Amino acid sequence: MDNGRVPLLLCDLDDTLVDRGRIFDTWAAEFAQMHGLNGDMAWLAALDGRGITPREDFWAAVKGRLGLAQPVDDLVAAWRVDFPTLYRCEQSVLDQLSEARARGWSVGVVTNGDAEVQASKLAAAGLVAAVDSICISGAEGVRKPDPRIFALAAERAGAPLRPGWMIGDNPEADIAGARGVGLGTVWLSRGRTWPVADFEPDHQAADPAAAIRCVLEAEMITT
Repeated sequence: MDNGRVPLLLCDLDDTLVDRGRIFDTWAAEFAQMHGLNGDMAWLAALDGRGITPREDFWAAVKGRLGLAQPVDDLVAAWRVDFPTLYRCEQSVLDQLSEARARGWSVGVVTNGDAEVQASKLAAAGLVAAVDSICISGAEGVRKPDPRIFALAAERAGAPLRPGWMIGDNPEADIAGARGVGLGTVWLSRGRTWPVADFEPDHQAADPAAAIRCVLEAEMITT
């Protein structure tokens, strides 16, 4: 690493640093048991759409299917409080973030979503103290893949945008957005096949700890 150069590592949150799918499955199992669904959780996962479905739509559908008495607004409000508390970041990921910072990297989280909900997730996962900066679209008024949120993340992290890397699971928001501002990219596959024909990430990794190691090894090779 060149003297005086502060490389930037940006990471997505949901299904990147933290396995949201696993957390949702945990929540869904408890919810199914509470409502006597006899393990029938597949429809919940399909309805959730890996978190893409607006929560108002999600809970309106759940309410309609199960005949819940609570208003949709109350169900959404409870979800916003309860679901983030389930977030945990694996120790191997925290260790790799610590290693990156020890090597002189400035590490930031760039995540799309509601400001309050995403902040609660980060706190519950133990990530606030593990990174140098946080950018949440709901707080900043700009979402990935907009170049402005990447530039803001770099500024907040106290590092130039380049040289820098982005780790994320979303091909468009994370990988295409990062490529657009000249960042190196690592796509977190989690067992999936890269779905886009027009472009590819620089690297792929099966889990977040491996993705961070990939960035650190790539930097060692190129410097």
